[in-house]
This record gives sequence, C-alpha cells and structure tokens, in this order.
Amino acid sequence: MHGGTLSDANVVARKVMVLQRIFVASPEFIEKQGKPSSLRELTNYPFVCFRWPSGDIDKEWDIKDHTIKVEPSVVSDSIGFVKGGVIRHRGIALLPELLVRHQLKDGSLINLFPDNNLQKEEAWLLYPQRKALSHSAQLLIDFLLQELPKL
Repeated sequence: MHGGTLSDANVVARKVMVLQRIFVASPEFIEKQGKPSSLRELTNYPFVCFRWPSGDIDKEWDIKDHTIKVEPSVVSDSIGFVKGGVIRHRGIALLPELLVRHQLKDGSLINLFPDNNLQKEEAWLLYPQRKALSHSAQLLIDFLLQELPKL
C-alpha cells in the first residue's frame, strides 16, 4: 500500500481507496501541552512527521483555506514509527484515520479536530508488472483489490 503521490513508473498502481487524514495526539501530550483550538494554532506545537520516499518531509498542508506549516521535532520514513511517536507523547501527527482507528477507539489517541473533514489522499496497491507475478501473488492482489476498499 502507498498513500499520496506516485513516483515509481516501474510498478503497477491500482487505486484502492481514499484515506482521511486527521491530526492526532495522545491524552498525556494534550494534558501537558494543551489542545490546539484551531488549525492555525498547530504551528505552536511539536510534530512527529513522515518523510516521503522522495525525501520530502510531510510538514506543510493546505487545509480549509489555510496553509499549515510546522517544524517537526521528530521525522521518520516509517509511518509506524510516526504513529508510535505520537502514542509515546512526542507530538502531534497528521495520520490516516484507518491507521489509528483502534487507538482512537481505545482512547490512547485523540482526534484533535473531530468535526472537521481535513485532508484526503489516495491509497494505492503497488506491485510489479504482471509478467513477473506468480499465480499465488496474483491471487493475493485480486483479494486485496476486492477487500481493501471495504476497510
């Protein structure tokens, strides 16, 4: 799976869903740092940000007629590490709701702006050209293309 802009033309890319991205933080972080009351206030908080394969850091977003640009305190090319940093109270992050759904449900993360539909990005299933695929790999791809949109 890949979220966002595609950069590798040597793979097959199939759009499987649109991901809603939300600003999240841990309850402990909010207790210490306070909760931003507006999108503009986000620039005053530490952020855990993702580094795209291109090397660009995901630290600037155009949301609801605002450009929000933050200075990250932690950067990683692993979305799991970004999520872990937020769970461990290191800052705020903009993450796919699907990735943090369980933490939102169990209360270990909080959606900072639950009434706002903030940012969406396309999610893609990437795989090698069909001629390089085994039968079992093709069956897995077919299954994922059928099931991922249901998430």
